Amino acid sequence: MGKYILFTLLFLSPLVYGDFVLVYNMETDHIKYIYKNISTSKMVNNSEDGIKSVYVLDDNVYLVRYTPSGLKIINANNLKVKKRIYDTTAYIAKKTKPNYKIRKTKKHENIAGINGEVWMVFGQDGGQVYSQYVVVTNDQNVVKVMRNMFIAYSKMDGEILDLQNIFEIEPGYMLIKTDSMQLESFVEVNLDPSIYNLPKK
Repeated sequence: MGKYILFTLLFLSPLVYGDFVLVYNMETDHIKYIYKNISTSKMVNNSEDGIKSVYVLDDNVYLVRYTPSGLKIINANNLKVKKRIYDTTAYIAKKTKPNYKIRKTKKHENIAGINGEVWMVFGQDGGQVYSQYVVVTNDQNVVKVMRNMFIAYSKMDGEILDLQNIFEIEPGYMLIKTDSMQLESFVEVNLDPSIYNLPKK
């Protein structure tokens, strides 16, 4: 009986996950976002401006920058910026009428292991007509993690931007592939808690 219980625990243990790791590529940004919950996450963005990180630890948001003079860590809570409650619902796609239209197709495409729907987005920009196919997903885990990723991304330069979530094309639907952005990987794993520790100067 004891051996059976031990075997069951060993068999089930790999299923006890607690962290999501998301890698997302944009034109000038390569984002790696590690998420445990709304109060514990870490984003590392490698762009043409260098490497910047945003850590969310309990009620504090830390900006980590790598400069020629060394590592610089700033507690964003101490910055004199516009105050906003740390709430993902604040960054859900706005319900105002967008300046583009969407035509949903019946096609599907798998991006980084995530099943997505193919939509066509079209409209006008500066008098020019444009259209492109995009892939979106309403996978609950992807939506939850990407909403929080956008919050970290918006705070990257020490400001809290009052912008519509650039990843959420419609409420509950995240962009996982466009002409200039794509989800590279999305996995659920069990990470050592130390991964969220601030780097030592």
